[in-house]
Amino acid sequence: MALKKMEEVMDREGCSYLVLYCIEAKMKELVRAYCVEAKWYNEGNTPKLEEYLSNGLESSAYYLLIIASFVSKGKIIPKETFEWMRGAPKPLRTSSLMQRLINDVASHQGGMLLQLWSAT
Repeated sequence: MALKKMEEVMDREGCSYLVLYCIEAKMKELVRAYCVEAKWYNEGNTPKLEEYLSNGLESSAYYLLIIASFVSKGKIIPKETFEWMRGAPKPLRTSSLMQRLINDVASHQGGMLLQLWSAT
């Protein structure tokens, strides 16, 4: 539904379908990554760090949000930018992993605080 609305807006503004393609591809990768995490959880598996970081790159949704935020800029963002982003450049991968790890640390600390609070 949201992709259809984006497509309508992009049609009106004459934007590239490459944007929609990037967003749709990243949404599919995000869902796959969530499924991998759910499988790990349901099976009681703890992934190796390399597996976790590889999957965390997608499950952070940070990369998807960056691409989606460019849609609101319309024609200002050139097609070449989206082509560059589609190739998963190192700056975007790195910032996405950093965001994932920061979020995980904050979630872990928040969980520890809840345990302390419920114990009192």
